Amino acid sequence: LVGSMSLIDCPVNHRYYEQMGFNVIVAGVPFDCFSTSNISGVNMGPYYSTLGATEYLIRQGVKTLVAAGANVPGGDHDISGVQSLAKLNNIPYKGTNLETVPIQDASGIARTLVQQAGGGGGVVISFTTAEGLKILEAAEQLGLIDTVKWAWDTPGNDASVVQALGTAWNGKLGVNAELNLVDSTGPDNLLYQKLTKLYAPTIPLGSFGQMGFVAAEIITRTMLKLPSDQLTMKGINAAIRQIKDFKTDILCKPWYFGDLQQHVPNNYDRTVVPENHVFVQKEGCFEIAALAGNNLDAMRFAEKAQGLNGSAGGLR
Repeated sequence: LVGSMSLIDCPVNHRYYEQMGFNVIVAGVPFDCFSTSNISGVNMGPYYSTLGATEYLIRQGVKTLVAAGANVPGGDHDISGVQSLAKLNNIPYKGTNLETVPIQDASGIARTLVQQAGGGGGVVISFTTAEGLKILEAAEQLGLIDTVKWAWDTPGNDASVVQALGTAWNGKLGVNAELNLVDSTGPDNLLYQKLTKLYAPTIPLGSFGQMGFVAAEIITRTMLKLPSDQLTMKGINAAIRQIKDFKTDILCKPWYFGDLQQHVPNNYDRTVVPENHVFVQKEGCFEIAALAGNNLDAMRFAEKAQGLNGSAGGLR
């Protein structure tokens, strides 16, 4: 079972996967995709990506922090790390905003976030590509870009976003990119671009497309190595569990499945910013912050103990 991006798959099905011995590769959103034993994501999901976006703003010297996300099941947890990191760094936290989607009043949301953060504050948003873009376009129309510093989790890393944003956003929006730049020139990403152009030419290049490609690449390479008598439910799921040190230029570090109770193999990523309608890398691969309750310390210990994804020297 490979490639699900369902919002309900992991919470609803993970116990069944465990009972059946299915080892499932997803591009996950809910925290259950990253905190259960039989599911591993090629991405890190909104909770960890929002942490990365917050880390970027803290390095930018923001005076306050505000978070906004979608009012959906688990949406409050997705942005909860913003407040935790603010407290850890002694930065005043000014508000958690859960918005009904699809967004109807982007201007009102943009005004509220900027007012809460205040001059020199930081605003972190966690929305799908189309919904987050509404807020940023409203902020531009209202002249609010320069009042605060802005960051967005991974859905912002999409060609449709950077093409829609005006040049007033140049260098002023930090997007946490769980995967490489969509126009990067490594062999795997070039193949992703080629396949997208061939089979889905109307779909903009973006992180979600990269996630689907990486999931497909992992299972394809894994199955091609198996003898025909192991191409069974039991054989393939055993092979998935044994994946380690899977290298691709699309991820910061090699990917793995491994024998863990929680899976976040993608736990280092980048920050990209818009420049004249393309994204460029602002920060190279960095470690997503380990906090109480987010399992990253335990997982990194297990990575080293099981030799799952190389060392920091493997960062691309």
